[in-house]
Amino acid sequence: MPRPACQAGVCDEVTLLPGAPCATGVCDGDGTCVECVLPENCPMGQLCIAQQCVPPTCDDGAQNGMETDGDCGGPVCVPCSPGGACEEDGDCQSGVCTGGVCQAAACDDGVENGGESDVDCGGADCPCGPGDACDDDVDCESQVCTLQVCQAPACNDAKQNGQETDVDCGGPTCPKCQDGDSCQSGTDCDSGVCTGQVCQPPTCSDNAHNGQETDVDCGGPTCPKCQTGEDCLVDADCDTGTCDNGQCVDPCPPAPPPPPILPPVSAARCSCPAPPTASAACSRAASNGSATRARPASSTRSATAAPPRAATATPA
Repeated sequence: MPRPACQAGVCDEVTLLPGAPCATGVCDGDGTCVECVLPENCPMGQLCIAQQCVPPTCDDGAQNGMETDGDCGGPVCVPCSPGGACEEDGDCQSGVCTGGVCQAAACDDGVENGGESDVDCGGADCPCGPGDACDDDVDCESQVCTLQVCQAPACNDAKQNGQETDVDCGGPTCPKCQDGDSCQSGTDCDSGVCTGQVCQPPTCSDNAHNGQETDVDCGGPTCPKCQTGEDCLVDADCDTGTCDNGQCVDPCPPAPPPPPILPPVSAARCSCPAPPTASAACSRAASNGSATRARPASSTRSATAAPPRAATATPA
């Protein structure tokens, strides 16, 4: 804006420098009075944009107002990203301001931040345990979020969780896995055989008691017969053809033939002296026969006996 001036004894007009006070603000240096040419020309906290004083905004590309960094921080603008300047935790997206710098969210910073659904847990990086708050299954270790609460793993929740090796099977507490399911060891599998981390179907040569076998690799309708001492269910499971009390045993030897039936022994046959092996009954019969034959001879001898001698006189 020109103003009257005396130049070398001659009345003239000169242009004021930019920022020089004028009637409605400051000079722009081109002879026009404007509201501002610099932020300093505006009330505290306001900006000079297009030679006009305006209040700061959170998208004006400058750190102004109560911001702690460019367009962030403070009570009005959004919190600052990790690495932005801050004065307190509330100035930061993570809620953690350390040393005047906003920190990245972590699973051990004591604050619910980042993608967490509860303090230091939730999301793919910090899964929550049973009882913690959740927004979705992915927030939980068990992969089961019910009514916004993480549930404990179970063997019937249609998720592979806990110590399971596949969905609802394997591990120390759930049922055995079936052929084709994932496993870590043979104990995870119904067949008892885990090869390449996959449960295998039973065979008669896998060194495991599985399938319809009654013992390791034997018995049942498809495997070889079991040997003596091995487990069985029926005689057909055993090579010996005999299953006794659940074990294959050698068959019993054939029973000895019954003794021959001898004809009755008569008394006449026992008239002779009985042999040493004759029965007591036979010996008694022999004795009785001998006595019967001896008695008639004795009677004869008595009948023909000599008459008694006469008495001999005794000399006087």
